[in-house]
Amino acid sequence: MERQKEEIDGSCEFCKRATDTTVHDLWTCSKLQPIRDAWFSRKMILKGQYNNFLDLVFDCFSPVNVKNSELFCVVVWRIWFCRNSTIHEAKKHKMEDVVGWSKEFLQEFRRSNSEVRREVIYDDIRRGRWTPPDIDDYNANCDAALDQGNGTVGIGLIIRNSEGNVLAAGSIIFEGTFSIKTAKLMAILRCIQFSNDCGLRLKKIESDEATVVKWIREGLYLDSEYGAIVSDINRLIDKEKETAVCVIRKMLWVIRVHRVTVIEGMEENMFKPGVSPVTAALRESGLESSNLILGFDFTKSNEWTGKVSFNNRSLHAIGDTSNPYEKAISIIGKTLAPFDDDNLIPCFGFGDATTHDQEVFSFHSDHTPCNGFEEVLACYRSIVPNLKLSGPTSYAPVIDAAIDIVEKSGGQYHVLVIIADGQVTRSVNTSDGELSPQEEKTIKSIVNASSHPLSIVLIGVGDGPWEDMQGFDDKIPAREFDNFQFVNFTAIMSKNTTPAEKEAAFALAALMEIPIQYKAARDFGILGRTTGKARKIVPRPPPVPYTRRALQQVPSNLSSPAIDDRTQACPICLTSAKDMAFNCGHMTCRECSTKVSNCPICRQRITNRLRLFT
Repeated sequence: MERQKEEIDGSCEFCKRATDTTVHDLWTCSKLQPIRDAWFSRKMILKGQYNNFLDLVFDCFSPVNVKNSELFCVVVWRIWFCRNSTIHEAKKHKMEDVVGWSKEFLQEFRRSNSEVRREVIYDDIRRGRWTPPDIDDYNANCDAALDQGNGTVGIGLIIRNSEGNVLAAGSIIFEGTFSIKTAKLMAILRCIQFSNDCGLRLKKIESDEATVVKWIREGLYLDSEYGAIVSDINRLIDKEKETAVCVIRKMLWVIRVHRVTVIEGMEENMFKPGVSPVTAALRESGLESSNLILGFDFTKSNEWTGKVSFNNRSLHAIGDTSNPYEKAISIIGKTLAPFDDDNLIPCFGFGDATTHDQEVFSFHSDHTPCNGFEEVLACYRSIVPNLKLSGPTSYAPVIDAAIDIVEKSGGQYHVLVIIADGQVTRSVNTSDGELSPQEEKTIKSIVNASSHPLSIVLIGVGDGPWEDMQGFDDKIPAREFDNFQFVNFTAIMSKNTTPAEKEAAFALAALMEIPIQYKAARDFGILGRTTGKARKIVPRPPPVPYTRRALQQVPSNLSSPAIDDRTQACPICLTSAKDMAFNCGHMTCRECSTKVSNCPICRQRITNRLRLFT
């Protein structure tokens, strides 16, 4: 780069805002979030306890630091190697073998790399410029991946000598094509150009796309859309004379021969972290104190989304055993309590009959915060019997209230934990590709929150569905930093493990991104900053009993049929008109009727449905 008079820039080439490091690329960079989401959701062709990369990350790589990030890279590389041998050689690999090999490899790599740097590399850099090695049988392997949704292509290539040692490797991303064959051709072209830049004359270029190799060899399709690339490749090959392009029958991405070894006596804590490693990760990130804000979803769907996960009870049912909301609060409290200096926790409710999707109410009538998690739970249990669950669902009001608190604190770091049973409301009139009014406001609030030192964690309780929320982050446009995370509480707590392991897994899933987001807010200059643009939010007081008589007639976690029948709006989504009647006489809209098996009003089992036409 110095020779070509190019400026050497250490910042990330994707977001242009932070120093380019392993931790940043893997976990922090907001521009790479779609790639991370795609990778972490992939299934792994491996025997063992992990179904996808996200399970592996939760279990093996806490806390998030440089050391664990390096190990993660090696494990992913090893998984890719095992994937190829699974596909081409029908071999199966166990996860403990993969992780064991990776730890040994990384230890050896660090040791040898440290020795080489001390004895050779530093001296060479000081004494003279790098020169190409002698002529050898250099082989290159290249591949391309195409995202047909946006026409983006990622190319990777690696150059080895006859002994299998890696001499150079590179990658590039470019846009503007929707053809996988064009992507494969571009990979070969870039591979030749890259080798020339490195001063390495290739003997062989390997590609797994037989069709494009045939085109290059026989000079086909020169008059087609691929012709220009094929011509460029052949021109470079003719210039080199001895370069051959071949099809590889078996992908072999090996740096050198290395035996697979399982490290005996490996600590169980490596694979089953408790709650303490989560707290340690927060400490290691530099997080000394954090202020917690809690938001509770009191929409009507809480009455039936506990059918499977909570024994057909309302998720807000108060009894001798803790409901999902209380359990989630308790686990979060155990982990974050050491970081809350004043132990004051602002708590808000939303989605009930007094707030709907427009406002929030405070747990105290004078808007003071709760003093510790014990008071949070006590206030929650006293408020629930007075509530009338309603809707629609929007997270915008509680996010706006949290932003106002952060602004008033002078830009102190806060974590907003929203516990909810449902996705942001989408009415039947919202077409695919469009956003509902509630979605638009929620997304706008999340974007606004990224200008403040505020992390948002959405915890999903109940039966769901949660498909929209799992991909909700993709709908959010560019932000100051990646400040939103969704965690499926029900999925984690339904795993076949001990209660302690479930709590640890949930705490890790809910808070694993907090160290990264805190560091991003600090590095981007957001921490300690106020904008002066936050909306001034005045919460409503907590709901009070309607009348003593009403409370005697209506169970605390159910709504009155008379009140629900006064409007023609569906009692579930509160946006569409009622057009589906049940055997009990109550009605909902057609779309919502498919989601329930018990009447949302009287809880009677639905045996008949009658479509109404106007």
